[in-house]
Amino acid sequence: VGDEVGGKAFTRPDTDGTPEDLRTIIVKGFTIFRTRAGAVQNTVGDKGRLSLADKSLSLNRLSAATIPLSFQCFVSIFPLRKVVLSEITELMHLDMSMIGGCANLRLFACSDCKDLRVVTWHENEGGCKLSCIEFENNPWLSRLPLPIFASIASLSELKCKGCSRLVSPPVEVANQGGTHAAHFIRDVAARGVFSSDMTLFLLGDGEAGKTSVFRALKSPGNVAEVIR
Repeated sequence: VGDEVGGKAFTRPDTDGTPEDLRTIIVKGFTIFRTRAGAVQNTVGDKGRLSLADKSLSLNRLSAATIPLSFQCFVSIFPLRKVVLSEITELMHLDMSMIGGCANLRLFACSDCKDLRVVTWHENEGGCKLSCIEFENNPWLSRLPLPIFASIASLSELKCKGCSRLVSPPVEVANQGGTHAAHFIRDVAARGVFSSDMTLFLLGDGEAGKTSVFRALKSPGNVAEVIR
């Protein structure tokens, strides 16, 4: 490309490197059109947008198989402050470890992804300064890396409404908003104790299935036995 983008220098071998020319930068599958003023015109049609003006990347209604979810390279090139994913299909596992060292990132959102099951983050290297993490309306999401989230000192909001399979934060906490959820996970990390006991009252008519529910809750696979 011949000019500086986010502290990284690029030069296309098939040009003379003149910064004033209209260039096409291809980074991890994203095509970015830059004018002489350096403004980004379009990326990925109407399904994605990269704006260097407000330092944001937004992707929606794409398949996980067709977009790069390894953001560390991309975000290190462009000093993005916001990454928003929505309605991404075929995305079952999202590893956030790759954005851990992106010091400029303040918001990461992944919402309305109907296939998302698990989010992992193996280690917080200390450079993360996220202030808001959003995972809303992901009906199959069952697990978030809460200890890592709790270790991010700058995190003020964890938005996770509409995730019915998510055990923690509980629905009652998630529905109170991102600030309450962020306080909850920090309290759990600091003073939380895992409890495997609960008091259960099962009321109902005979042969209604009370015993089957009881046995299902106690079974390793959380499934009921065959009813004969």
